[in-house]
Amino acid sequence: MTLAGTVDFRFQRNATENLVRPLTGITGIDNRLRIRPMMDVLDIRHGIRAALKRKMQEYPAVTYAAWEGSKPASEPPSRRHGR
Repeated sequence: MTLAGTVDFRFQRNATENLVRPLTGITGIDNRLRIRPMMDVLDIRHGIRAALKRKMQEYPAVTYAAWEGSKPASEPPSRRHGR
């Protein structure tokens, strides 16, 4: 039997193989499950800085931080309310 796909952690890869091994008719296992790489803190920091730089280019005279519920606002408050 060949196991294929992607999991988040090594224990998931091993647990999947251990679940399949005792099944009737399984004579061998080719475990090709890949472990998804974790995001690096530096990659996340770079992404945030790039997004902020893009916003600053869109609104060069305005620096803002606004939230709508749990998400960042798409526009500065003055533009969202037609001011």
